[in-house]
Amino acid sequence: EGTDAVRWTLSNGAVVVFDRRTTQPERVVMVGTSPGGLGRVDPVAGLVALPVARLSGLGEHSPLVLAKLMAGRDVDVQAQIRSFSEDLEASGGTHELEAMFQLTWLRLSQNRFEPQALDRTKAFLKQALDGQRTVPENAARQVMEAKFWKDDPVFTLPSNEEIDAVTLEQAREVLSDRLESVHDWTFVITGDVTAEEVEPLVTRWIGSLPGEPGDPEQPKLDVGHPDGVTVERVVRGTTDRASFSMRMYHPVPDLSPEREMALEALSGVLSVRLRDALREDLGGTYVPGVYGWLAERPSPEWVQAIQFQCDPARVDELRAVVTKELA
Repeated sequence: EGTDAVRWTLSNGAVVVFDRRTTQPERVVMVGTSPGGLGRVDPVAGLVALPVARLSGLGEHSPLVLAKLMAGRDVDVQAQIRSFSEDLEASGGTHELEAMFQLTWLRLSQNRFEPQALDRTKAFLKQALDGQRTVPENAARQVMEAKFWKDDPVFTLPSNEEIDAVTLEQAREVLSDRLESVHDWTFVITGDVTAEEVEPLVTRWIGSLPGEPGDPEQPKLDVGHPDGVTVERVVRGTTDRASFSMRMYHPVPDLSPEREMALEALSGVLSVRLRDALREDLGGTYVPGVYGWLAERPSPEWVQAIQFQCDPARVDELRAVVTKELA
């Protein structure tokens, strides 16, 4: 609302919104999103699939050939499979406008899967996840995420054995399922170009991607948060330091700007109160972190997080103060 945006609904079901913006001269940006994510596929294969594709090249182009073709080009296209969505981010100079659309078409429909890329991806992921398990802050963050989602596999770190078990065919099936139909995708394009320049490229490249407007709506994901209060203690490392993290949630009917402003105000007030209680009155921590956000998927909700570092011997004392301030 309040803009001169143009909206196109394509024959494959994709919706494309274009809004001319010249705040960045000679630049263009496109973002795309679709509901779904890792919860619609095997989450371990989903974790592996896109890294394998990125290391394998695109379409007819091997990684080496693709690197030579892209050398010095001012254009980039990246796709992600997140917990509850598939997302695409593309950007470039206006002189690379068609190349941006071509790369988007290739990334969404012409991925490659090479055995060497699968081996490299598995080795990298296992090393990275070992760090998630052993570094105290990372381990605590991961346990929080898993418990917040009732240990759903999407939010639980896979074992090395689970990663090793992923095959090229499984990786291929993930991207086929999550990327190759755009019937429920929405793309937003902004930049220093005109609708007349963009529309034929939208029709040619996004409009030729697979998809049917009548494709069935995906069932609601069966995920949620635990009832009541859940407390977990994570013991890692050797330093005499503890980290405290708390997360709360509440369903909301919408994600309106007014609701976002109210949440920002709440976080600001809570931040001041906890700083006074924990630091000024008790000297228990330096600066408590208070963060709030609105989440759209899998269903609209308000989330509030509190975290700080302290002496391990004072965790229970300071947690009680936080609980009192929230009452």
